[in-house]
Amino acid sequence: ESLCAHVLKSLSLIEPPAMAFVVGNIPRGSHVVLRDSEGTQKVFFLGASCTELKMGKYGPIPIDIVLEVPYGATLRRDSGQWERVRRSADTTEDDKVEVVENNQHLAQDNSAQSLTPSEVKELKGTCSGEAVVEALASHSTTFASKTKFAQEKYLKKKQQKHVQQVVLLRPTAMELCETYYKMSRNKV
Repeated sequence: ESLCAHVLKSLSLIEPPAMAFVVGNIPRGSHVVLRDSEGTQKVFFLGASCTELKMGKYGPIPIDIVLEVPYGATLRRDSGQWERVRRSADTTEDDKVEVVENNQHLAQDNSAQSLTPSEVKELKGTCSGEAVVEALASHSTTFASKTKFAQEKYLKKKQQKHVQQVVLLRPTAMELCETYYKMSRNKV
């Protein structure tokens, strides 16, 4: 029996019909799937004894914050505290303009960053993830000369590495199968 078949059989234990379409905040006694910015997923049961959720290299997420938000919410850690962040719609007219410039003239020898790894580590200990990303971009000698697409790509890559962020997902059959497949591919 495959892992996905096992998950589908036990789905009635994880997602009872009364909880299938919960409107409002995530209730205690339910399950939640956490996905971080790198795509790692983990399933948690929010039982009475659960006080915090621990996900990889991130600091513990207090259960009180999770119970205050609905499924699909994004939590970000800034200055040691987990807070809900709302997505913003960034649509501009500049996105529709065709660009003909490129970055082939930029050196690819990792010499563009003036911050040392120890300075970045120190920044991570004292600042929020967004501040670290801004510092990395401002101390890069080639950032300003990159195309807009390359700048956005650079910022997104640095945010994935330095910003602690998780999305709280509803434990649907598909999410559970994806989560367990990523966690233990060799068992499927």
